[in-house]
Amino acid sequence: MRTLVTLALGALLSAAALAQSPYRACMIESERRVMGAPSVASDCLQAAKGVRRAAIKDRCEGIANYQAGGSGLGNNNATLLTWLPQCPKGADAVCKKAYEGEIDIYYYNRNSAQLAAMGDNCDREGGQWVDLD
Repeated sequence: MRTLVTLALGALLSAAALAQSPYRACMIESERRVMGAPSVASDCLQAAKGVRRAAIKDRCEGIANYQAGGSGLGNNNATLLTWLPQCPKGADAVCKKAYEGEIDIYYYNRNSAQLAAMGDNCDREGGQWVDLD
């Protein structure tokens, strides 16, 4: 019984700490090969005001895991997940109100063909594509 109470208290404290966290965004950087040359692609997801921090945490960790190789597609990419208060300036483009309006996705270090494909995907998912260059 004492162990159960301790685990429950630990879970509550973790949830409370997450709720107080200033981090509402995550940067996901992953190595990729573009035309045989290594490059690093960076995406930053930023939660809209009012979105639970647990939701952005789950989304960021899921995408980072997928990009690192958790997709089951044989990917084995070095991937870095960094928590931020907000996404940094300097993005090439942003998909506003993605994931049912909860998250803005900023794209960095992408070429024009990659951005065009991401723009099409953003539109299909109901987001609003904005070129920032």
